[in-house]
Amino acid sequence: MKVISDVNDGGFLKRINPGMLLIIGLFIIGIVLRIWQYAANRSLWLDEAKLALNILHSSFAALTQPLDYDQSAPLLFLFIQKTIIIVLGNSEFALRLFPLVAGILSLFLMYKAVKKYLRGTSVYIAMALVCLSSALIYYSSENKQYASDALFTLVLLLAVFPCLQDGAKPKSYILLTAAGLIAIWMSHPAVFVLAGIGIVLIILPLLKKDWKNILWPFLICLFWLMNLAFLYLFSLRSTAANKALNPYWKISFMPILPWNNWGWFGTFFEGILQHFDLPFIAVSAVLLLVGCISIFLRNWRSGLVLILPTVAAMLASGLRLYPFRGRLLIFLLPIVFFFIAEGIERIRGTLANYNRFVASFIGAALALLLLAQPVVIAIDGLKNPNMREHIRPIVEYVSHNKRAADVVYIYYGAKPAFLYYAPFYGFKDSDYKVGVMARSEPEKYLKDIDTLRSNERVWFVFSHVIGNGKINEEQYYIIRLNEIGRKIDEFSTPGAIVYLYDLKGRSTKLR
Repeated sequence: MKVISDVNDGGFLKRINPGMLLIIGLFIIGIVLRIWQYAANRSLWLDEAKLALNILHSSFAALTQPLDYDQSAPLLFLFIQKTIIIVLGNSEFALRLFPLVAGILSLFLMYKAVKKYLRGTSVYIAMALVCLSSALIYYSSENKQYASDALFTLVLLLAVFPCLQDGAKPKSYILLTAAGLIAIWMSHPAVFVLAGIGIVLIILPLLKKDWKNILWPFLICLFWLMNLAFLYLFSLRSTAANKALNPYWKISFMPILPWNNWGWFGTFFEGILQHFDLPFIAVSAVLLLVGCISIFLRNWRSGLVLILPTVAAMLASGLRLYPFRGRLLIFLLPIVFFFIAEGIERIRGTLANYNRFVASFIGAALALLLLAQPVVIAIDGLKNPNMREHIRPIVEYVSHNKRAADVVYIYYGAKPAFLYYAPFYGFKDSDYKVGVMARSEPEKYLKDIDTLRSNERVWFVFSHVIGNGKINEEQYYIIRLNEIGRKIDEFSTPGAIVYLYDLKGRSTKLR
């Protein structure tokens, strides 16, 4: 009866202050944006399809071995994805379900974390940044582990916070240990967060000469190291031995001797901020630096826990163990938002000592400056969800319009996605030919086309086209096809296209 009377007399509403209404509104916006992108049900793009093929065609035991197509993902993440496919069946919605859940859970954990690590208006700014982040929205509907990487960064930051306080209880250390053990199996970059946590936990009792409680940090780190060693022997050893991706990531490795290439740091930090869609790079960088210093000065324990994962990732990059680039750094994005929000609040708070109105105006202006672009991108995402490489309609179109004697030629960049969708539309291995990959020798593409010269109708399917090398490979194909054949049909979708050519009848010599 008391609850009913509270509602009737407005007591319940009175307890919801404007700040809480803002947080609830941000939660709703963040969840809707993630579900909206998920509901767009775009086709699997190259990397998603590569991982999906491994999940579909490998047993649980086989997933512990090196994955095909030079893929790598945390073992427990793979097991979860495999289980979902077994239970719900093979579909894009099923493959992206766990990343969506991870993305939504991250919003709630972010709120719990910012209340512990931040203060004042920085709580609302950080929440607005994470809810509107186009990177976190997108990766919450991708069949990859990046959304859960960000989730476990937040899990660990929450788990360690009670252990940073004086008089931490054994229960807090036990929960942190368990969170770390799970995180190691769920997220590769979680080891960088754990490295920072371990260093701080060991430093604390040493500085205070608290010999009674020094055992806990060492035991926790020992458990984590043993778990990591077991995981390495069980799964990561074969992954670490795979050097196939090193050429792709080579520019992402920090120079181990920084003075040999100071420019690398500026270029890559700028690239990271751009990848995370943070506008006004110089302003974002200044706020990031101010926030980093501010948190450290206010609470050096929390500051180190937040700073050291980036340092650890950079050192691993210098040792060529982990590329410091783009989507592989999504796990740091919540921390980046911590620092930026703190930077705005520190500037506002400092200016408030002189003029509250000016302080409030500048704080609001900085927040709006950083949030304007994410808002515009979010609104555009509602109108035009990111479809990336939407090859599924292409495969369907070819299936419905293909004649028995037609040849289907798959550009090598489209191969993984086409292989994933082929069974849905009745394609057998003998129904198509996959083209050569010859980025450094494009003349081989011409020879590949020449083998099809006797066919009256040939479908050329393109997706994930390489256009940043010597040539734009799709255009290179088309120029030659127009020389030796006649275009009959064309059908395109975002990030994918198919051409139908008649290659019979002309006799142009190969260039």
